[in-house]
Amino acid sequence: MSTSDLSEFILRDTNLTTKLAILPAGQAHLYQEINAPGSGEIRIPLDTTAASLISSGMFIECLYRGSSRGGWFVENIKKSQAGSGEYGGRWLSASGRGPLALLDDAIIFDDGTTSTTRDFTSVTKASILITLITE
Repeated sequence: MSTSDLSEFILRDTNLTTKLAILPAGQAHLYQEINAPGSGEIRIPLDTTAASLISSGMFIECLYRGSSRGGWFVENIKKSQAGSGEYGGRWLSASGRGPLALLDDAIIFDDGTTSTTRDFTSVTKASILITLITE
């Protein structure tokens, strides 16, 4: 991605479909690796309307040239006051893990029993994934 052709960050509600705001990024990072949960962080001005909308569990999607490049679920929210030499002003930082983190959490889910395996018979792969994420 070039410095003149910037990414756009969209805040989505916890239902993952409702677009709440385009985030005015002061600084943003999206880290992705094949078959890994990925992660991301964005800093936006604290005094914007978008900053007041962000809450834990929402999804921030990165778009580059109109195409989705991934995103992350908001897990950590931090407010800060930076000096004039550090992109001065009041900032809100929202960071978290990517979508595969849901699957990672579901795979190591402990149901409170001594059982260490589960049987999924006569179901599709998608059905298994939906079951794990729902739990």
